[in-house]
Amino acid sequence: MTKSVCLMMICLFSISSISYSKKFSKNKSFVFIPSGSFQLQDNKVSCNAFYMATTEVTNAQYREFLQDLKNQNKNDELKIAIPDTSLWLKSFPYNYFEALSSIYFWHPAYDDYPVVNVSKEGANLYCKWLTDKMRNLFPDENFNDFRLPTQEEWVYAAKGGLENALYPWGGPSTVNSKGCYLANYSITGDHNVTRDKDGELVVVSADKFYTDSFEEHQILAPALSYSPNGYGLYNMSGNCAEMLAKSELVMGGSWTSPGHDIQVTSCTAYNGPHPTIGFRPVVSYVKVD
Repeated sequence: MTKSVCLMMICLFSISSISYSKKFSKNKSFVFIPSGSFQLQDNKVSCNAFYMATTEVTNAQYREFLQDLKNQNKNDELKIAIPDTSLWLKSFPYNYFEALSSIYFWHPAYDDYPVVNVSKEGANLYCKWLTDKMRNLFPDENFNDFRLPTQEEWVYAAKGGLENALYPWGGPSTVNSKGCYLANYSITGDHNVTRDKDGELVVVSADKFYTDSFEEHQILAPALSYSPNGYGLYNMSGNCAEMLAKSELVMGGSWTSPGHDIQVTSCTAYNGPHPTIGFRPVVSYVKVD
């Protein structure tokens, strides 16, 4: 999409067409995360097996959910669930983001991009809706409820089976041997590095990052971008930070985070919907003999 985008808001919800296999375990939208344990800070943490969405929930997927709420006349839930697209311009007062506030969630060009500006209440409603959807699609399977992940589950999944991984691909660099970036994050320039009173180097916080201008490639990337980690999960570092079930934190950093702040343990406070925050559901594994 070029900068000369159409600014007319699309008012109708579009329904994504997603094909599912007859068995949930064959569903490419989710990957299986085996049980295991790992070190989180000073604690040894164990996780039971679960399934996690391959990508962050996309605009198209979330619009399908809103359309179902609309069809069922669940107006109270619909009001809670609709993203606050005005947050683009409130958070980033630049002309480019004025256009995004009108088109990012609604325009088909952004169907496969992560949904952002959603409240945690909206994300939980989506998980509730997804539970019903999957039970209808797979009536012969026994499902737990879909939900947001715990912090332990999120970090364990982000590591991709690599016990000492700093990043989903292992680490320690955010570029590969050819100099290609491995995630969508804010490239730290010299103007974002200062020294404290003791002369130590300090990188400014993400919300104070300075850039000369914002371009399309400097915001969110499609949910199915870059290479997946060892479990087959995309964008567990950067792109958009992801909500957790109970903790008031978001994980993994976003497109505004510097490279050192998109590690698998990187977390920031969750203060409500924001253009840098999305989510992906999980569901606990149920073993059937």
